[in-house]
Amino acid sequence: MFFKGENNADYLDGFSIITAVAVVVLVGSVTNYQKEKKFHSLNDFEQKSTKYNVIRNGLNQSVPSEELLVGDLIKINYGEILPADMILIEGNWLKIDESSLTGESDSVNKKSYEECLDELNNKKNKEPSSNLLFCGTNVVEGNGSAIIIATGEHSQKGIIKGTIDNAQEENKTPLENKLNIIADFIGYFGLGSAIVTFIALCIQLTIEYFTNKDMKIIDIVNKFLKILILCVSIIVVAIPEGLPLAVTLSLAFSIKKLMDRNNLVRKMHACETMGGANYICTDKTGTLTENQMYIVNLITNNKDINIKRNIDSVDVGTMSITPVDKNFGKKLRNHYSLIIDNETFWETLQMSISVNVDCEIIPLAQSNINGDTEECTTKNKTDKAFTEFLYQFKSPVSKYRDRLLSNNYNYKKLPFDSSKKRMSILIKNSRFPTGYRLFTKGAAENAMMYCDKYLDNENGQIK
Repeated sequence: MFFKGENNADYLDGFSIITAVAVVVLVGSVTNYQKEKKFHSLNDFEQKSTKYNVIRNGLNQSVPSEELLVGDLIKINYGEILPADMILIEGNWLKIDESSLTGESDSVNKKSYEECLDELNNKKNKEPSSNLLFCGTNVVEGNGSAIIIATGEHSQKGIIKGTIDNAQEENKTPLENKLNIIADFIGYFGLGSAIVTFIALCIQLTIEYFTNKDMKIIDIVNKFLKILILCVSIIVVAIPEGLPLAVTLSLAFSIKKLMDRNNLVRKMHACETMGGANYICTDKTGTLTENQMYIVNLITNNKDINIKRNIDSVDVGTMSITPVDKNFGKKLRNHYSLIIDNETFWETLQMSISVNVDCEIIPLAQSNINGDTEECTTKNKTDKAFTEFLYQFKSPVSKYRDRLLSNNYNYKKLPFDSSKKRMSILIKNSRFPTGYRLFTKGAAENAMMYCDKYLDNENGQIK
């Protein structure tokens, strides 16, 4: 509302408030869009790369975690993070790390449904074993098969996440609390000033009315409205509309700088929270490191071969040997004899690695750039390093697995045990001199305790 004789530039106050609000909304929206877009691309990549072996409608399938359904029969192996709540149907020395749910660092033994029923009926243990597997927990030992009973927000992890998210929505960061205190103080000060001004001007108007008999009612009403508008203006001006703008802009620029350094922040106020942190406790694997493993040394009875991954090579997965030879990587993919002297030794090494890794072999429709005809997928980083080592010699993992592990009744797996520091597989086959052979993988000092002979890498003889 404008009055005669006043400056018509009063609209600038309203325009500045609208501009400030528009800038806050625009900056916040653009920042949120950019980070959510990157988060979605990361989630899509993770979901596509994380697949689980399930049996659905009687068929073996490799299914992404977000497509798992209640009732699927899923195979679980050492090193996997469980994608849903399950009931264990068949287990082989299975141990689960439930610290993400319970906070307890000790791994929990899990037994199959039938074993738990047997314990319960026969009262073998005062506390029956558990056959429930929970989403987000980690398989630290063994393997097995389970039926999915809950996924997503209906799983225990989803329920906990929902509770935490609801609690976080009500909590405010320290900066927000301080800004609220400042805003409340300024607001109360402005309100008090407006009330004092209103009372003083009303007293002045009353005195003027009684001293000036010629004052008309319409003049009194106009002056009262001016006093009222002045007091309301004091309250409006006292509100710091630039404060949220400054905070939003500073947090938005902080997120932008973090994004330029490949650090993604989902919530804007997390920048302020992390800025106030004195100590950060983080897991090393996958956070400060790549969470990848490679075979860098091959030690035999009379050789110590230094093998390192050639990251700069165009030929993916090639290796080089010290001293470096530019063409060695390409030769290596075709000739294992460059570092292995005897064929019998090489075949035994291939066999030992192939049968003693937990992986799923996927035949390729056509050979890839390196000439491989199959792909081996596993979530165990150690097994991944072993299989890549074989592929770098153009040695398919399925070569010996199809020959020795085609019948489930001819072998017995002994999963990795952290106390024994090894995993083994016992195979029955007529090609072995005694009909049986035990393949062991683990810490060298533990495995050598049970060995009294070795296979010579030069002539392939047992000594």
